[in-house]
Amino acid sequence: MESKNRRRICIMKRILLMGGILLVMTGALAFAGTQDVYLYVTPTGITTTLSKSGDVAFGDQAINTSTCSATGVLITNTGTVSVEMDKTVMFIRDDGVGDDVWALAESTGTVDQCVLWCYANATEPALGDYGTAGSYTTAVSSFSTTFNTFNALKNGAGTQITLTPGQGTTTWFRLDMPNTVSTSNEKHIGVRFQSTMP
Repeated sequence: MESKNRRRICIMKRILLMGGILLVMTGALAFAGTQDVYLYVTPTGITTTLSKSGDVAFGDQAINTSTCSATGVLITNTGTVSVEMDKTVMFIRDDGVGDDVWALAESTGTVDQCVLWCYANATEPALGDYGTAGSYTTAVSSFSTTFNTFNALKNGAGTQITLTPGQGTTTWFRLDMPNTVSTSNEKHIGVRFQSTMP
């Protein structure tokens, strides 16, 4: 009888012990918490800055005529990574201030509408190299006719310009003057080049 009682006591101890372990484990799970850790890093040594060699002065130009820049503008990648080049016209204003007074267009048939062309080439392109007004939207040298809307800066083959660090490209411009203008004030045409990582 004594041995049966001992056996029962041993079994009960084991059950209590297992129950205690289970209780401890359940308690540990019930009171588990989480904590997030955030890691922050800022890459350095990556810049996409540009420099230019100058501006373009077309000077006096008769209406309803076309002219090309005699000197190219060298745009250089002074950053640390290769970049793709885009271009846009920001504004066309009297003396560079106030509201836009000329609009960009695909042709010059309306008052105060001009056509501006630009592409990258090692040497000065001829007037006809830029394209024809009838095919402006598909020409490699066309701008978006919406101010501050970028499109690719391309070469004569129609390839977007990519510049490695320290590399430059020479850009050239053609301006088709409006057929008619509302004022003869000097116009400032703001062109912006943008570099982005491919």
